[in-house]
Amino acid sequence: MRTQNIEMLKVEGILAEGFGINPKRVMRDPRLSIEAKAIYSYIASFAGSGNTAFPSRDLMIKELNISKDRYYKHFEMLVKCDYVRIEKTTSGNIFNKNVYVLVSHPDPESGETAVNPSAEDPAAKKQKLTQKPISQKASLFETQKMKEENVHSPATCKKTTQLREQLGINDLVKQYPDDARAIELIYLAVEDIALSEEIKIAGAIKKKEAIKSLVSMLNVDNIRTVLHILQKNKSQIFKGKAYIQTCIENSIYSVDIRPKESDIRRQEEIEKQQETQRIENKRNEEYKKHPELKRLDDEIRTLNVELCQTVLKRNDIEKKKIQKQLEEKSIQREKILEKAANF
Repeated sequence: MRTQNIEMLKVEGILAEGFGINPKRVMRDPRLSIEAKAIYSYIASFAGSGNTAFPSRDLMIKELNISKDRYYKHFEMLVKCDYVRIEKTTSGNIFNKNVYVLVSHPDPESGETAVNPSAEDPAAKKQKLTQKPISQKASLFETQKMKEENVHSPATCKKTTQLREQLGINDLVKQYPDDARAIELIYLAVEDIALSEEIKIAGAIKKKEAIKSLVSMLNVDNIRTVLHILQKNKSQIFKGKAYIQTCIENSIYSVDIRPKESDIRRQEEIEKQQETQRIENKRNEEYKKHPELKRLDDEIRTLNVELCQTVLKRNDIEKKKIQKQLEEKSIQREKILEKAANF
């Protein structure tokens, strides 16, 4: 039987953690800021094992040590110049993750004018951010394309950040780590509503003002309510985004009235404090009736402190002496309690 030799390539050192190719054309492009080039280099370092990279936005902001506004400002240059394209992976009709595609052959007509957002004409910038409403006759493709364009604008990014804070998404993910994926799916369903000019929920078409009113009434309790509904009705999850958005609207009229975990913990702490106070009051009553009992308890506490000190000092002789005193005090204490019980 013939054996076949298998050849392998082993990468060591820092390259073993991953690496990518950084094109000279991107680094020499005068339209790009140094921050835009840094962001491109960062994304490219993830692409060593394939043609797509999946670093999250929050991870990039953290590891590049820049603010969100600064990140969006310079990342937009890469998108306009067609060096990076953003695609969406989906799960059950709901967007799940951004895929940053490093474009091998950028469109030569992309970004011919200055792309620095701060250098744009204010009127043109305002026109770009306030796109025309989505009409009822717009095709599904056109509608989705307009939403995706909005997602990358700084104004929209700021709006979605505020929405996450309003709904307490990050806090919920920390409270319920096992349900983090479901919480994010609920948030994306809310975000889809908030970014729509017109949307159909539970068979009814909602216009811009109705959408605004709906979103303004949502808070962390509504998200928690929808999460509870999804946990109870797992068989309905196949209905995807439309089902979740219906649950979101209904949550306004059926907010989960179960006590919150924070309220439960607060009540437990109050009950614990009350029990401690009750025991303390009972002890004080016994001390009033039997002053010698208080004296013994004070002596026992003092001896226990001295015992700990002798153990740390490894003084065995003193340790045995204190232990004997403790035994004697404990016997005296038991006699007093026995006498009080028979009285």
